[in-house]
Amino acid sequence: MKILNVEKTYQAHVFDVAKVFCELPDGKQLYYDLVQHGPGVVLVPVTEEGNILFVKQYRLGAEKEILELPAGMVNDHEDPDPAAARELREETGYESMNMTKLGGFYASAGYCSEYLNIYLARDLKWNPLPQDDDEFLSIITMTIEEAYQAVETGVLEDSKTIAALLMAQKYIRKCC
Repeated sequence: MKILNVEKTYQAHVFDVAKVFCELPDGKQLYYDLVQHGPGVVLVPVTEEGNILFVKQYRLGAEKEILELPAGMVNDHEDPDPAAARELREETGYESMNMTKLGGFYASAGYCSEYLNIYLARDLKWNPLPQDDDEFLSIITMTIEEAYQAVETGVLEDSKTIAALLMAQKYIRKCC
């Protein structure tokens, strides 16, 4: 596929929408709508006791409160590593003395450009930053096994949380 032209059709607070005109491999031309969204970070914070910290917050797309891993946007001209450290402190109040980048993935590559960077955060110490003005979070703690059971039973419904837990599994979950 070859991109011929991109026209911004809508500018919002955290994303833009563009009409992307393309030429397909067979020569046909058409357009796609693309949500242009900057990169983000997702954290799997594991306490010394072997618990994972989650945040519970209202999400408009779900029209309810959902449980998810701490996450946030990478600010303009910011690298993902300091963004991960900042988001962990803002959302949970903890700082990680041992942060490991596990990789990343596209949130929904069919219509959105957002790339999520996944981090395992260990050796946590209390060092909070103020939460964003629009965040009203509750911290929920689960054992590692409870977290994976929550995935298996559908309690966790957030795709980035499920994917990040899958990526962290070999580092934190006791096998068999």
